[in-house]
Amino acid sequence: MDNYYFDIIKNIIDQNKLSQVYLLSSSPNLDLNKYIVYFVNKINNENFDSLKSIKFGELYFLVEGNKKNSIKKDELAEACKDVIESSLTSNKKYKILILKNIENSSISSLNAMLKFLEEPPRNTIILMTTNNKNKVLKTIKSRAFEIKITNKSITKIDNKYLEFFCQISDNEEFLKQINQDENVKLLDSLKKNILKANDDFTDLSLFLYESLNDENYLFLIKFLVHIYKELYLSNVNIGYSSRFLNAKELKIYNVTFPFLKIIYVAEQFLKDAANTSFNFKLQKAAFIAKLEEYYE
Repeated sequence: MDNYYFDIIKNIIDQNKLSQVYLLSSSPNLDLNKYIVYFVNKINNENFDSLKSIKFGELYFLVEGNKKNSIKKDELAEACKDVIESSLTSNKKYKILILKNIENSSISSLNAMLKFLEEPPRNTIILMTTNNKNKVLKTIKSRAFEIKITNKSITKIDNKYLEFFCQISDNEEFLKQINQDENVKLLDSLKKNILKANDDFTDLSLFLYESLNDENYLFLIKFLVHIYKELYLSNVNIGYSSRFLNAKELKIYNVTFPFLKIIYVAEQFLKDAANTSFNFKLQKAAFIAKLEEYYE
């Protein structure tokens, strides 16, 4: 489990700063059940070992949705009613309403929840989860204390690369695939060859011909764009600092270099590559040839 999550829950309890509405958000396919159980155990001093072991109905309440069966408006209304009408078994424990996969709810269902979220009953906590927070209404998110869960399997990447990869996607499976030393080495090689290309384009050209393929193009081209953006920004913003380039490297290129043209061509390549009729081999050659023009 994510240590960051442990720390947040611990601090909330230690500082006696419990909110009444929480949203656990994560990438697709990450099972959040263990995080829910941990939350319940810590908040109410319980010792449940799984979500199934929790007795729902008086102190704990569960509404769950999925891609096939969305959360219905009447389900939410009934759950809220049960929470309101339920009597606490202990003054030291909270009633906890768990709304799993809140993204799988209709807009009308979520809108019906707003008033309940604005004024939850006393001694009640609403714990929502989502594997796709982009599908959760902003009005719902704004009323919740969000805790973002990161899959521990991806945290072994260097922090700067982890940040970059997470900007590309929050899909757990995708991150697992690119969480390889060989891919980090590819990014390092790409960066070095971009810097060398200012004097001689040959090595960058060879690198792209040999290494760029239809499986890695997404993160390689996005990283290429990122590096050229950093080089551009360092030339127009005095004192600009980069996560991937040191001060000396940032000064290798002249301010007159056509950074923006290269960025445009690279982003267009990414856009075209999403087309099913895209001939990768031919378009890669055209892309490299276009890059070479800007270095002449």
